[in-house]
Amino acid sequence: MKRTVVQFLAGVSLVLAARGAVGSREAARPDHLYLVFCPLQTEQSIRAAQVERLAGLLDPRLLVIAVPCGLGATRLEPEAVRAAGSLSCPVAAEDGAWPLPAEVEQLRAGTDDWTVLVRAEGAPRVVRTEEAARLLAPSGEAAATDIDDSTWGKIKEIFR
Repeated sequence: MKRTVVQFLAGVSLVLAARGAVGSREAARPDHLYLVFCPLQTEQSIRAAQVERLAGLLDPRLLVIAVPCGLGATRLEPEAVRAAGSLSCPVAAEDGAWPLPAEVEQLRAGTDDWTVLVRAEGAPRVVRTEEAARLLAPSGEAAATDIDDSTWGKIKEIFR
C-alpha cells in the first residue's frame, strides 16, 4: 500500500513537472484522473469531490472523469452522479460512449472508491481515493498518513 501511494504521488509530480518543462506545447493526449466511486455512498461522494477540486487546483488541464461503481450506481444518469458528489467533471456512462482503461473497468465492478491517474505515457497509477485526497491536499488540509519518515526521505531523493 505504501509503495502504491508513493508511486501515485510520484506520478502526479511527474505530470506536473512534465507540463512545466513542455511550456506552451500541449501533449497529444491529455492526462486523465478517473474517480471510481459509488455515488450512493455519501463518504465516497465527498472524497471524490475533494479529489476533483484538489486536482483542478494543481493542474486545470488534467481531465477528471467520474466513474460510478456499485450495484445500481452504474445505471444512474450522469446528472445524478454529479449531483451526488457535487462534481463538475464528465461522467463515464455504462453505455460505453466514454472508453475506459482496463484498470478502471476492473475497479468499476467493485464497491470501493479509487483514484486512477492515466498519463499520456506510462502505466496507470491506482490509489485509494482517501489516500489521493491526503496526497493532493495543501499542507494546511493534509491529514496524518501511515507513511513513516524514511519513506518521505526516499521521496525527497527521487525529486532531487
